[in-house]
Amino acid sequence: MLQSKNKLRFIDRIIKKPKDDLSEINAWEMVNSMICSWILNDVDPKLHTSIAYAETAREKWTNLQKSYAIGNAPKMSKVNLT
Repeated sequence: MLQSKNKLRFIDRIIKKPKDDLSEINAWEMVNSMICSWILNDVDPKLHTSIAYAETAREKWTNLQKSYAIGNAPKMSKVNLT
């Protein structure tokens, strides 16, 4: 879903939070919030506590990767990431 919405670059950190331009910062924060919401809505509610306090979509994604990487197939099967 992220790739089809052209938002994958927030997860792989190609698009970083701007530092100077207030309008760009606001736009970045809006998209980041949207992606964070998508992630929370897509994962099992039991996993919310492990990612709820991450401030960026990148941090949420990284936390999920650390816990449910491909190397741990039983846990990965429980994660519903699209």
